[in-house]
Amino acid sequence: MVDVTMQLNKLRHQGLINAISTRGQLPAVHKLGYTYPSFHEEIKGATRVTDVLKAVRAHVKNAEANGSDWRAVIDSLRPATQQIWLDLPLAEKKYFMQHLSRYWNVARHRMAPEAALIIDELRGTGQLQILKGRLQKITWEDDIGFDVRYATVGLDQYVHADVIINCIGSESRFDQLDSRLVKNLIRSDMIRCDDLRFGLDATPDGQLKGSDGQPSDMLYTLGTALKGVLWESTAIPEIRAQASNLAHKLISE
Repeated sequence: MVDVTMQLNKLRHQGLINAISTRGQLPAVHKLGYTYPSFHEEIKGATRVTDVLKAVRAHVKNAEANGSDWRAVIDSLRPATQQIWLDLPLAEKKYFMQHLSRYWNVARHRMAPEAALIIDELRGTGQLQILKGRLQKITWEDDIGFDVRYATVGLDQYVHADVIINCIGSESRFDQLDSRLVKNLIRSDMIRCDDLRFGLDATPDGQLKGSDGQPSDMLYTLGTALKGVLWESTAIPEIRAQASNLAHKLISE
């Protein structure tokens, strides 16, 4: 949403921009110049999300009391995030997705200060409105354009729009993709969605699993498709490491 809004601003768009999300939260603003030591050993092997959360909150307080910043606490866990995720049982992962993932995304995937200035300016002039609610229905009416209905705290709300832009991102449920290759692989039982429907089921090193749950000896993946397995699997540093590891694995075989 931030990228789209900035592009519209660059193109000198003058119309009203309504941004709707379930919680109406914006990404936090990134800040440089802070460090914090890793505390992965303290939570290593944790099998409850709430235990991890308590530890993070305690270290955030400690960071603030010692001249650091909460962002550095989050960033200190980045090298260990995949292992923390792998250690959690499926039920805990589902709990995280339902109750905490949106807060993690706000804290982890931050926007640059330059972007925040533009967003704040557009909000200040009223051109950009951040709306909180769950999307219910979209209809087209010739005289007003799109009629967008959403619910906030049980109350029905609506806005009218000439154009709708979906900023959620790519489809993570591979069984919903309009791809002949993916459909054929699923139909042939050679791949399957992961338990969270966040990507494809695979081993942590990218070996895709078939419908029987067995790793393939010839099909591999990396990046976004491994989000359900590794969680932290969409940014360049992680993808670069996955590509390198996979290349070495294929060469050795």
